Amino acid sequence: MRAVSQIRILLIVGNLAALRSPYATLFGHRMLLFDLGGIVAAVCMSAMAISVTLRHTAELYL
Repeated sequence: MRAVSQIRILLIVGNLAALRSPYATLFGHRMLLFDLGGIVAAVCMSAMAISVTLRHTAELYL
């Protein structure tokens, strides 16, 4: 349940930042804030899926 609360807080902070300016600059490139957030979320979810898959595969192998 704690992770859900943290995600809600991140969304609130993101919305407040988007009200101030809808753009973010990363490595000199200007992009929409929520596009950047979506990219970060996709990378994190992919890494988590790979990690869980490897862990479960190793557990099943043993």
